[in-house]
Amino acid sequence: MSKTKTIKLMNIETLNIVAWYKDFSEKKRNKELPVRVQFDLQRNVTKLTEAAQNLEKFRNELLQDIQDEYFKNDEKSYDADIEKTDSNGNVILDDKGNKVTEKGRKVKEEFIAEYQGKLSDADEKYREVAIDTDEYLIKVFDLDAFVDGLADDTKLELDDLNMLSFMDANREENEEE
Repeated sequence: MSKTKTIKLMNIETLNIVAWYKDFSEKKRNKELPVRVQFDLQRNVTKLTEAAQNLEKFRNELLQDIQDEYFKNDEKSYDADIEKTDSNGNVILDDKGNKVTEKGRKVKEEFIAEYQGKLSDADEKYREVAIDTDEYLIKVFDLDAFVDGLADDTKLELDDLNMLSFMDANREENEEE
């Protein structure tokens, strides 16, 4: 039978755990864990998922409200050709070396400072909510004993073990050392 423990997690930690778990299970690294721990981890993440989804929804609504105010309003924005960029922010060029553009909207010059201020305010609100904490009753296991028993050729990565530490039965004791 699994032990349970009440833990406190910041909303951003909850979001990170849920995102990590998705990647962790998709890459089948969870198969490195004993079945009991796999099962408990899955149940724990299920409990955390709603809080993570609420944080994402809150962020998306903050940004959507600002986007709607500025980009769906001819008073504050205008139609423009916008240069396409890659994931690193570099302008994409076509075969002839010309900048690739797409139709979009830009904020009018007189509203840019206001727009950036609202984005900054939204970011501050998000950060405040992200560091709020909630308590969760989760299933735990002895992470140290598990790590001591791992084979040298494990597929588990150090990041996986760090993320699993939220389920460590000795979590507070290890943080004090």
